[in-house]
Amino acid sequence: MLKVHGNNIFENNIFSWKSWSADVFQTPSEAREAFKKMELVGRSIVNIRAIGRAYNLDIDSIASVLYNNSKDKDNFVFDEDNWHTYSEKYPCFAELDEPLIIFLDNYDRVEIDFSEGSSVRMSKNCLPADIIAGICQNNFDAAKLFSGCIGEQILGFNIESTDEFPDFTGSHGMDLSEDYDEYIDAISIRLSNYKRIRFCPFFDYGDVYLCDNSGKPLEISLSDLKKCLLD
Repeated sequence: MLKVHGNNIFENNIFSWKSWSADVFQTPSEAREAFKKMELVGRSIVNIRAIGRAYNLDIDSIASVLYNNSKDKDNFVFDEDNWHTYSEKYPCFAELDEPLIIFLDNYDRVEIDFSEGSSVRMSKNCLPADIIAGICQNNFDAAKLFSGCIGEQILGFNIESTDEFPDFTGSHGMDLSEDYDEYIDAISIRLSNYKRIRFCPFFDYGDVYLCDNSGKPLEISLSDLKKCLLD
């Protein structure tokens, strides 16, 4: 476990990785114990908010994913002015590099960031509810994108582990020992509707997915995805 020694004082209410007091949990046992101490099981989710930008939710990135998933790439055409009318679906996920805030029915907030290999940060009630991005401005409504979580109870916490050293960029000056027996590959919050909020790192970004109970990412129509995006 790495101590950041933040004081949760954010100048101008702007998020700072170093000001956030959350510890960095780097092994499955550390993350499991941290989740247990937050006493979240049985609480219901009432809102979800992303502080910063979802890098996969700009027009070019959406078009790229649709092209890669297309069964007829040779004839794939993307009309930027009418893309939300397409029948294709898009994976329900956001690629972030700042925390996701989950608001609970007892007025607690859970803050999670998993945007570096085997290095998860989790805290409760440490970030202001209205804190703003420190890197890139938010471009989507997380409560709409992850609407399948709203109103659902938290049932538990799952950790996917690996004995292989992960992709690790050393962001924010972090280190990761090569001597651990296990590393954190992904974490999931299990919900009462048999869905999961799944967090996993992608280099120094973090992908947050809405999945079914087996961990398979769910999809959203492009018309509904359009409604999630901010101007």
